[in-house]
Amino acid sequence: MISFRELIFLAVFGMLLLPGHLNAQTVTSPKADVAAEKLAVKKQANKTTEAILKSLAAETIKHHIVPRYIVLHDNTVHLKKQIGEFCIAPSPLGIKEVKQQFEKTVLSFAAIEHIHFGPIVEKYRLERLAYWPDRKSRGVRAIKRLLKGKKPGAIEAKRFAKKSVAVQGLTALEYVLYGAGHKGLLEENEAGKFRCQYALRIADNIETIMTEVVKGWQPASQLVISLTQPKPSNKHYRNRKEVLLEFYHSITVGLKTLHEARMLPLTGGVDGKKTKPKRAAFWRSGLAIGVLRANLEAIDHIVKISGFERVLSRTPVDLQFHVRKIFKTLYGIYDDWLKADMKISKILSEPSERARFIMLGKRTSHLNVGFSRYFAIAADLPLGFNASDGD
Repeated sequence: MISFRELIFLAVFGMLLLPGHLNAQTVTSPKADVAAEKLAVKKQANKTTEAILKSLAAETIKHHIVPRYIVLHDNTVHLKKQIGEFCIAPSPLGIKEVKQQFEKTVLSFAAIEHIHFGPIVEKYRLERLAYWPDRKSRGVRAIKRLLKGKKPGAIEAKRFAKKSVAVQGLTALEYVLYGAGHKGLLEENEAGKFRCQYALRIADNIETIMTEVVKGWQPASQLVISLTQPKPSNKHYRNRKEVLLEFYHSITVGLKTLHEARMLPLTGGVDGKKTKPKRAAFWRSGLAIGVLRANLEAIDHIVKISGFERVLSRTPVDLQFHVRKIFKTLYGIYDDWLKADMKISKILSEPSERARFIMLGKRTSHLNVGFSRYFAIAADLPLGFNASDGD
């Protein structure tokens, strides 16, 4: 449950961000003084914004986006190598090593999944890397049909890249390695060999995708130049505020997605009548909790690297302290579960752990409320700005 102190913090947080409450003295000042106070706050916000904007894109690209994409790319290279070696000589040790590398790859993907702009959104690369959520199991059915057909031509490189996004990426590979019939990978028969070759094709496909993504973030790329040197003639980023909005969007929408799309549905939604652990991303491989933690850590890291955290230190109360405290609490819960190797199904089936999971989701939502409101002010945006709508 939320502590009394945190309730007070959230109440103060909200009031501080409402028009007319940006400064404690505004409430009792004469109208002229109120106008002056608001103007001073706006000037300070603009000054803060400009300071952040000068280094925002360059620092975030250099220390957050590119390094994480490189790690994901390198992991896909190793994954392809591991699967290739396994397919030549299948063994229990070999499949164990493949699964270990698969885990590293998935977690490195989760650590950069919140970036929804740039080359990753071109040519449906993000969906081709991970098709989720799989509504009504359409993706699983497509994978099963492909495995059942055992047609080599279906996984030929050029043809495969044009197939449904559901059969191409990490979520498809998870089913091949952990889904129905996965033990067949160790069998020297037609079905087992085809399943292995399908896994290899997926690994090759995601390596190709990540090579293209990393290339698109090179310093001389049009995207990087546009982000670091915005100007009116640019196609996407005409000024520094538009650049800030792109990164602001990665934080606020990332937190909203984490709570509303990845966590809330697992507990049965608002009604909470029936838990649904199989709606979690990567539940088959037991990586659901690790993925959620990696998603949270990624947003935490971009806040620090981008310069947004400096905004928190300029607030009327020490919001940075409270935000850090919430992150620390969330990490503690995740780490408890990971240390105990608790899977999402067990967490949701035990009342005490399920209560912690629900609380964790609510605090993630509280972080989103805080960022959405205060960073809207820092970016000189209306408080009604909705990052999800891209307004």
